[in-house]
Amino acid sequence: MNEITAPEPFSYLSIAVSAPVREPFSYAVPEGLRSLVHIGSRVLVPFNRRRITGYVVEEIFETPVHDLKEIEDILNPEPLFHPQMVSFFEWIADYYRHPLGMTIHASLPGEPFKSAMLTEKGKAFVEARLFDSEEIRILRWIGNNRGKKLPWPMKKIYPLQEKGCIRVESRVKKGGKKGILARHTATALKNPGAMPPTGPHLLNPYQLKALAQIKDQLDQGTFGSFLLYGVTGSGKTEVYVRAVEHVLQSGRQAILMAPEILLAGYLEGVFSARLGERVALYHSGLSKSERRYQWSRMAAGKVDLAIGARSALFAPLPRLGLIIVDEEHDTAYVQTGSAGPPYCARDAAVVRARLESAVVVLGSGTPSVQSFQNATDSRYHLLKMPERVEQRPMPGMEIVDMRKAKDERGKEPMISATLQKALRETLDAGNQSILFLNRRGFHQIFLCRSCGRALRCPNCDVSLTFHLNLNRLVCHYCGFTSPPNVPCNICGGHSLKPFGFGTEKMEIELNALFPDARISRMDTDSTRKKGTAAGILKDFASEKTHILVGTQMITKGYDFPSVTLVGVVAADLSLGFPDFRAGERTFQLLSQVAGRAGRGDHKGKVIIQTFNPDHYVIQAAVKHDFNLFFEKEKNLRKQLRYPPFSNLACLKLQGSDPAKTGATVRELGRRLREMLKNWPTRGKEVQLLGPVAAPMARLKRKFRWQLLIKCESGSLLKHFLQETERVFDQMPGANRVQFMVDVDPYDML
Repeated sequence: MNEITAPEPFSYLSIAVSAPVREPFSYAVPEGLRSLVHIGSRVLVPFNRRRITGYVVEEIFETPVHDLKEIEDILNPEPLFHPQMVSFFEWIADYYRHPLGMTIHASLPGEPFKSAMLTEKGKAFVEARLFDSEEIRILRWIGNNRGKKLPWPMKKIYPLQEKGCIRVESRVKKGGKKGILARHTATALKNPGAMPPTGPHLLNPYQLKALAQIKDQLDQGTFGSFLLYGVTGSGKTEVYVRAVEHVLQSGRQAILMAPEILLAGYLEGVFSARLGERVALYHSGLSKSERRYQWSRMAAGKVDLAIGARSALFAPLPRLGLIIVDEEHDTAYVQTGSAGPPYCARDAAVVRARLESAVVVLGSGTPSVQSFQNATDSRYHLLKMPERVEQRPMPGMEIVDMRKAKDERGKEPMISATLQKALRETLDAGNQSILFLNRRGFHQIFLCRSCGRALRCPNCDVSLTFHLNLNRLVCHYCGFTSPPNVPCNICGGHSLKPFGFGTEKMEIELNALFPDARISRMDTDSTRKKGTAAGILKDFASEKTHILVGTQMITKGYDFPSVTLVGVVAADLSLGFPDFRAGERTFQLLSQVAGRAGRGDHKGKVIIQTFNPDHYVIQAAVKHDFNLFFEKEKNLRKQLRYPPFSNLACLKLQGSDPAKTGATVRELGRRLREMLKNWPTRGKEVQLLGPVAAPMARLKRKFRWQLLIKCESGSLLKHFLQETERVFDQMPGANRVQFMVDVDPYDML
């Protein structure tokens, strides 16, 4: 009989540190910690005369060539992610040009809760983590008793039902006496869904055909990618539920991503009603303790389905079989800012599915040009659902040419006579209306009567917006505020005139026009307090509200059966953005918000107010004709070499000194062009545009520049970006300018 031998112990570890360095570092492990550390463990390591957090990404079995520093501590007793996720983290770090350790750090829920006490032998630390609403496990005791479990009970739980919380007290014995070591209060998780769940529903032939193809791929247990193109109201959610049920029956797990936290909460209600408690809601809107709690459930194998916004993509599910990206076209899937790598969760979902031999389904009623082109090129399997459930008709569309619209004073009205009449008829019929305006605030700009310039933010290159409820001028980028009676910051004049309007002003106008109606507003300003947005949607779903006014927050995949009228107040706003995707975004917004109408027993109607009635985007939206829009947009992008017909990257540089920043950027552009001249065979394949000032040339007191790079070859672009980083690091004065590479940029401002 063959004896079972223990696995060979590793020699040292490869650890990705939370610092701006590309490659992981090697560390030895003290004998007392060897049995406690694994791939996915969060550890404390010495690094450049300081101690920082690191993540174990590989166990090395070869003898090191030189002496290594040792890890100092294990910050989590159980791995935070599974070994198969390492290659996914490495891909994100490599593709989006971001340090590996910082990529991992940004994807995790945060540092664990810690409490401390003083013992006779010195300081010792107890680290606790909440596993569920009835259990607190004291995980280990660090210090002179490294690696040993505590020899006495240290937990007691006090439910605080009237506050929806639990209080946990960790207790310690010392010299025969008992005492409280620390208290930790955690909020009980609640279903934040905005509306009651529905279903299950009978499937129509299109749903059955789409589901059959997804199931067939799931049964093969190999990677497959689908684009589920179903018009608004075609029943995509029911297909998602059936696909998830199928993958769970095979013993595998699933991730469902939604573009907005509110929509994720709604979907969690739908799926929990069908699948039970093994569903986790995970997104940035949860508190830190809630995120850690849900992460620990997923890592411990207590979850079959993770639902959330883009951060749910990193759910530590070891048996992943299915990823669903609902409303895949939505730009909310794009991470921007300094919180982590600027990645696209939709594209990254396809990669994670491929790396873990899972199936990915991208669903949308208005697919992105990129995804639809991938389906056209057979990179994705195209599934079509061209009809609404129960064969409900698409809403009727009407254009109001605002160039000809005048009120009784001969001025351009905010709400045209046509839209006013339709709102009154809808109210009288006992139905509901949605008005969409993608601009918040009261007045959009204040113009100086003396010089004609708009009052601008002193920190950013944007105009200030007046908010009536605050009685302040506000910058929507840096948060700067000012009273409305300030002098012009260009000429010093005191005669300012307001122009334009936003959702706040529209709400007031509607209350004046329809005093008998209950009207709610849903935008970033009205939903700052946690739970407010869900409350607004619940009131609207229960028909306590007659008219809902809002920004793009209301365009998502909600189902309001009593909504028969949708009004788009200013359809042209997004067409003027300095971005090659402006037409695509406008078409998607118009189509998505129009899709909220007529989802019940009565046919819907959509009224679009526009100054560009003949624009191909407006015409395609009115005709519900995605193919018309796609063909026109595809031809334009082919001619201009924009994605999906090339790969794009944007080099973004900013600094506090305008002269030094501009000089550094221009020198970088010169050096890059010289480098391309020295590439005799492939240099001409890379098109370098700029440097130019960014469309928003100043933001938060930083002066911003950018260079745009187009290249048909993804591998060549990656090589060029690697060389660009090397060139920049060698430039004198590079340390006075912040440099960032944005691959596949979505924010061109």
